[in-house]
Amino acid sequence: MQAVPTGVARDEIEIEHKGHERFTKTTKGPRKVHEGYEEKGKMMLVIDDAARGKLGRDDAALAVGTVTTWAGTTRVAATAQGVRQVWLPDWHGAPPVVASSAQPLIAVVQPGTGAAEHHVRQALAELAAYFAGELRQFTVVLDVQGTAFFRAVWAAVAAVPYGATCSYGDIARELAAPMATRAVGAANGANPYAPFVPCHRIIAADGRLRDYGPGLPLKHRLLALEGALPADAADYPTWAARVGGGAPVWLGVRAAAVVCRPACARPRQAWDRAHVVFRSLAAAQAAGFRPCPRCAPDRPTLLDTERPA
Repeated sequence: MQAVPTGVARDEIEIEHKGHERFTKTTKGPRKVHEGYEEKGKMMLVIDDAARGKLGRDDAALAVGTVTTWAGTTRVAATAQGVRQVWLPDWHGAPPVVASSAQPLIAVVQPGTGAAEHHVRQALAELAAYFAGELRQFTVVLDVQGTAFFRAVWAAVAAVPYGATCSYGDIARELAAPMATRAVGAANGANPYAPFVPCHRIIAADGRLRDYGPGLPLKHRLLALEGALPADAADYPTWAARVGGGAPVWLGVRAAAVVCRPACARPRQAWDRAHVVFRSLAAAQAAGFRPCPRCAPDRPTLLDTERPA
């Protein structure tokens, strides 16, 4: 991923919504930015005027390919500089119907230049491995286009590791713009590089899943794939054991700002929200979570394999 410029201008943080399009306020007025889906959820490419002119001049050099997995068909476009755009399948209704296949199906439908084809082939191979649960970190190069603020948000989102989640407010505070939560949400929604820039890992302050262009069911499936959430309510006990890996863990329930034992009813009933996994009670308290009064994780029991630290 390209280096992200520092010194984000304040006028780029002010975001306004007009219908289903997103705009960035600049000193030159509103300018349309990346949006991967139109109102009915159909996949399309919408780019700002500057990027449109650049693509218009080198369409023949653009490499385009697809990879079909359990998630559906994902389409990728790349320039000689890296991946320019990704279109994930639409999960707003039922998940896409995909013919069963032991292996992902990869196709390059437009080879473009040699460098562009290399980037698109690498992107498709990494996506196939990711959807198969075999890849945790992407290495493909991105041809990043966008305002300084959007690029800063995308860089922060790209730093959220596999299996972890982060709130819009967390990203805003990381960028030293704590009041820009909605602007962060707009930048996240305009992300044209998902899942390479993993905007599915960004959730609401209370742990709820919100705002995902391809549809919230796919966002949940990706987080379950990564182990950040159980697949469903019945999977919660198994998931809690998996995240611990045989070692004690504590779960930070964002909505209540409390830390619980995994067996506590509070996190179990909110299984579809993203909780924070802590390896020690001290770490949870340092992060601002107070012990749950229901399960009292700060009071050792005979069943504890390790005293709270």
